[in-house]
Amino acid sequence: MGYYLLTALARQTIVLIIDGSTTGCGCVTLMVSVLYKGRVIPVLWITRKGKKGHFPEAMHIDLIRAVRALIPVGADVICLGDGEFDGAEWVNTIDSFGWKYVCRTSKGSALYEEGECFQLLEVCPLRGGEPVFIEGLEFTDNRNAIVNAVAWWGRSYKNPIYG
Repeated sequence: MGYYLLTALARQTIVLIIDGSTTGCGCVTLMVSVLYKGRVIPVLWITRKGKKGHFPEAMHIDLIRAVRALIPVGADVICLGDGEFDGAEWVNTIDSFGWKYVCRTSKGSALYEEGECFQLLEVCPLRGGEPVFIEGLEFTDNRNAIVNAVAWWGRSYKNPIYG
């Protein structure tokens, strides 16, 4: 069913959401869903015994590769993930598909600009203020992924384009 749904949705940008959650009987599930009209529809998932916590990055990558096999060639895809999905290999895998992605990361993640290491907390306004956008950064201490970063502090941000 996932293939047919994703084929039908490929006329527009496909928005995938990946998340890990506690499920019944002492299990945790890693799931990729597609966003459709404000709702998420599960596409593929992995369930295993365990308590709430992060799945290994290799499992994230295996699951998203399986989802990729369901996506029509040439489809425009954006993948959204929480802080669990910010590893350099994960980012490089998504990048290799030609997809876009938005992943939250820790304020303490190592970023490098022109060889200098810094953390988002150092550039983020402490209370309110305008977001900070920096492109072309090396990500993590391994410096093996290139990312753009956006940092801001606050509950709401008024988008100058959409209001």
